Amino acid sequence: MCNQHEHKLPISIPVTTSYQFIAYGLAIMLAHENIKNYYYDHYVQMGFKWHSLLDSAINPEYCPWRSGSLELPVLDCAALPIPRDNIELEEIYQSITDALDSGKYIYIFGLDEFYLDGSQFYQDTHVLHDILIYGYDDSRSVFLKLGYNKTRVFGASETSYKGLFQALIAENAINSFVTYTVRPHERFYLYVTEFLRREIEQYNYGVNMHRAE
Repeated sequence: MCNQHEHKLPISIPVTTSYQFIAYGLAIMLAHENIKNYYYDHYVQMGFKWHSLLDSAINPEYCPWRSGSLELPVLDCAALPIPRDNIELEEIYQSITDALDSGKYIYIFGLDEFYLDGSQFYQDTHVLHDILIYGYDDSRSVFLKLGYNKTRVFGASETSYKGLFQALIAENAINSFVTYTVRPHERFYLYVTEFLRREIEQYNYGVNMHRAE
């Protein structure tokens, strides 16, 4: 960490924050004009699969943010190759900052927020939760993150390098790392009429038209 540096990717606090793992994706999409325009034009066929969020830590094919029949990802997903055992602070720092410098947002699921300064659970309760890292500042040794802050309000806050490391090496931590990358501007998406038909039928008849995967 000798070279002092900072980097911040754009975010926008979405109106919907009840489910933070959904809010993280929205915060990225609505901060980029090409994806924001797509979102408002196609929100009727936006899809999110919770199990795919965890699967994408292993296989990027399972990116949870999809369009229509889930054939076209809205955001590119990939696993961030950080080992779960015998990890070092320098290794965590380098992996995260390299990803951020290349334009990748980092979603972390399963860290212990008891150690995460800036969290509502800091030094109070051991809770496995998730955060989205969108920047860092070497001059203050902090990562910039989205999540619930000390006042239990969803928004932007900070956590120290040491605090994040302690949250990751906690005995009960799971630690799944997923990166989100914004699609290029020239990406074009089509309406998927079959998906829209199923959604309307499900709404009208109160029936789950989706097959279990």
